[in-house]
Amino acid sequence: MKLLLGKTLGLISVCVFPPLQTLSAAESSAQIVSAHDIGRLERLENEEISIRSDQRISRETKLQRLREIWQRQENLKSVANASLNEVGAKTTEPQSKQLPAIHSVATNPKSGQLIQSIRPTQALRNDNLISQSKAIISILHQKMYVFLGDKHFREYPISTSKYGVGDEFGSYKTPTGLFRVYSKIGEGLSLGAVLKSRQPTREVVAPNAKDRDPIVTRIIWLEGLESTNRHALERCIYIHGTPQERDLGRPASFGCVRMASKDVVVVYEMLPEQSRVAILDSLDKETLKKLHYIEERRRS
Repeated sequence: MKLLLGKTLGLISVCVFPPLQTLSAAESSAQIVSAHDIGRLERLENEEISIRSDQRISRETKLQRLREIWQRQENLKSVANASLNEVGAKTTEPQSKQLPAIHSVATNPKSGQLIQSIRPTQALRNDNLISQSKAIISILHQKMYVFLGDKHFREYPISTSKYGVGDEFGSYKTPTGLFRVYSKIGEGLSLGAVLKSRQPTREVVAPNAKDRDPIVTRIIWLEGLESTNRHALERCIYIHGTPQERDLGRPASFGCVRMASKDVVVVYEMLPEQSRVAILDSLDKETLKKLHYIEERRRS
């Protein structure tokens, strides 16, 4: 589902929002999956599109109503998944779609070393995201891969959150999944130019300046397109320049994707607004090359 939030959010100067409130148990009670449920999901999606495009609604009211819609959508999807799992458990069909294990990465607060844990994900999930995206961010490799117009891509060292992956408010984690470039800020600014509340301050910070860690050079603001990253826009998840370039290549941020100033200037030009970006927990580089090559041949 595409999330198309109105440009009025571009005026927000502070990105601090409370977490969503869950509905009561009675409101999220189990229901039978039916055409009626599918119709309800479609109506909710149409309602969401209508709210996002209505400039007469205040920002606060719009966000409140969108949160309510998102929660109702999640409740319906959870009921549908639970019902499908119950039906599947009663059949004798072999389970051919086992969930493979992939790595989730965080940092040991004492040693600074990467910690890898195992968790399940959907089969071919990465394949689908890669085929839709202009850029891929691999948390495991701490690299960004930006596809060019042919079968090649450029790669850049990056830094994601030192607190691991997630989308919760106040978690300082990096969300994963499919995103779109919502807005780009900093056109024409010099390398190291400081941005505060997405506005230049006229200060310039040198790479690896001691005790300085502002957002610098460019901001590429991401909007989540999935339920697992739907708070990214409100959390102000950016791809942005950092003066702490010595930390690139390992998780060190507070949720955003950090890059060297010289690199973020290039990527800023390569990623137009509306282009898709995927952030993945785990990604094999050779698989990435092969998948992109196959995708280019399919398009030609």
